[in-house]
Amino acid sequence: MQQYGGAAVTLEARDMLAELERSQSSSVPLDQVIYRLAWIDSDAGDEAEAERRYSRILNEFPESKLWPDVAYRLFL
Repeated sequence: MQQYGGAAVTLEARDMLAELERSQSSSVPLDQVIYRLAWIDSDAGDEAEAERRYSRILNEFPESKLWPDVAYRLFL
């Protein structure tokens, strides 16, 4: 199993989440997909990409249950 930035997440799983992020017809809540990808980015040390994704949740999903946690992570 390959690791992505030390996280115990395979590159294949990350790619699957990224595909869900791009998909227009997924039944998986998009805010949760973006949130998981932001965590992976953060674990990999790509804070700029993580921040971009967290900001996307704040801007595009103001009713998300993830909103408080995302706001906290952005404004630490």
